[in-house]
Amino acid sequence: MAAIRLALLALASTSALGSEIEVVVDQYQLDGSEQNNLIHSARSLGQTCLVAIPGTLAAIEMSLYSWYTDPADKLIIEILDASSGLAGAPLLGTTTISDAELGPSPQFLDLQTVTATLIDVSSMEISVSVGDLIGIRLSSAVELPAAFYVKNSFSNPYPRGGFFSNDSYWEYHDLAFKTFVAITQIYADGFESGDTSAWSSTKP
Repeated sequence: MAAIRLALLALASTSALGSEIEVVVDQYQLDGSEQNNLIHSARSLGQTCLVAIPGTLAAIEMSLYSWYTDPADKLIIEILDASSGLAGAPLLGTTTISDAELGPSPQFLDLQTVTATLIDVSSMEISVSVGDLIGIRLSSAVELPAAFYVKNSFSNPYPRGGFFSNDSYWEYHDLAFKTFVAITQIYADGFESGDTSAWSSTKP
């Protein structure tokens, strides 16, 4: 499957300034080589991460696959405000993808381009600030032996968050993931430049 790209249109300011939306990678943990964790009706999984780039949460990339599922079966993705802990964490937004929408499931994600499943969360309009702790929770109504899977790694490869399953949390265990944030770039000459669909962009 070709890398998924979401279309973001350049926004024109009503002043003399030009502006555009650019989507950049914020947080990431690329190693999913050590385990495949299953998701089904009795088991949800997730990952927390600490925001470093302010803007609007635009997308999440994960290495996902399925087993004995139907093309219409759904994986539920919820974004949580985990700043006060996961227990009772406020729900910021939710979306679903079907089994048929899953992308490839590489053992390692690529920082420079989309190689796995890109999940569009831009419609949630979640504003994020530096230091926000968000949780990404994956769940499904499918019942065993059918299940969705997500790849992950041990040995605390991502020290700014951790893995959770139902009500349990492990700081040393992390899913393979990337978060994308939409930021607004302003140009004093009123000229809009750049590729607004550049999902492969990274922030220095």
